Amino acid sequence: MSTLAKEVADELQNSGIKDIGIVSSYTLPSTGGIADKQNNILVTEVTTVPNEYGSNQFTQTDETIELNIYYGTQKTVPIDTFERSIVSFFMQRNWSLLPYGGHYKDPTTKQLCIDFQFRRRKTWKFKD
Repeated sequence: MSTLAKEVADELQNSGIKDIGIVSSYTLPSTGGIADKQNNILVTEVTTVPNEYGSNQFTQTDETIELNIYYGTQKTVPIDTFERSIVSFFMQRNWSLLPYGGHYKDPTTKQLCIDFQFRRRKTWKFKD
């Protein structure tokens, strides 16, 4: 089954952005060693809000997704460059970056993390 989060995760996994490890929708695999060696991204859906109506159907929605980026603990990457690549990837596809907080350490895995949210407007085409 295809969902927005799955579609975005697949696109990002195949983007060719340097230093991306696993990109997954809804949950990351719990395989040993993943936190140590790779920069992994979890994609989830946040909201879908109808914003324009025609007749008895909505014709546009604002879709928001969240990316939770988990940096590998044994791999050093230029974080600013990596994050700019991710943001650029989404902006080229008409997603807007929403305000976000700073980096933090995941209490369980001790990985450095950051969370980004992106929003886009989607126009629906309905067949009569």
